[in-house]
Amino acid sequence: MTCPILEPARKLAPQAFWVALWEAIRCHYILWRIGVAHGDISLSNIMYREVTGKCILNDYDLATLMDPGTEVPDCKGYECTRTRPFMAMDLLKAEGVVGHVYRRYRHDLESFCWVLVWVGACVQDGQEKLTGRYEKMVVGTHDDVHQAKSVLLMNSASYTTNDGYDGLEYVIVDWMTWWREFWWNMDRALLRHRRRGIPVKEEPAEYFVDALVRVVVDVAQQVPMKIDWLSVEVPDSMWRQYQERHALQ
Repeated sequence: MTCPILEPARKLAPQAFWVALWEAIRCHYILWRIGVAHGDISLSNIMYREVTGKCILNDYDLATLMDPGTEVPDCKGYECTRTRPFMAMDLLKAEGVVGHVYRRYRHDLESFCWVLVWVGACVQDGQEKLTGRYEKMVVGTHDDVHQAKSVLLMNSASYTTNDGYDGLEYVIVDWMTWWREFWWNMDRALLRHRRRGIPVKEEPAEYFVDALVRVVVDVAQQVPMKIDWLSVEVPDSMWRQYQERHALQ
């Protein structure tokens, strides 16, 4: 069998990369709904076929199988993720590193946002050029990366893009602002939970996709596809295949 030749998505022109990113988000969401949690979203795992220009979400070595429609895969924290610069913030904390944080869809979606942050700041003419905080993220510890990202989130207005990605700068900055506010509210909810036992509400996967779409629309940017895949249903045949597979284990 001949495998198709894949190219890194970072080689795409900025607007083409924007399309590829959403194709990867759609692919990841549908896989999640049918029971496959990728768990290692990073720039190097977003590829495309040169012949078709279509995005390919690559590398499932760390993927986890779960019941179709499940919100939480059978893994925690760092068990199923390896690429620190793109990891969600709470997976970089001590609790996440030791496996005390349940993996959620939002963790991988946040990783897609960090991919866009990274590309906008570090990719020029299809090549990565790392400087400053981004260079430190590659070699730093979990805590180093968490601190660097925290500084970036708190000072998102200071974020600048390389030539070509300036058209996406408002999207990137406002996505970072949205995640900063989300984590601020989440920290408050966790504090209430510890003090008074008030449950922490976890929103479903589609809530987070809708939120990021609204941010894009608010800055007069276009989402390069119809978001009609959030309502995808898991076929009964897939449920049966999953149950049969697990019955044989």
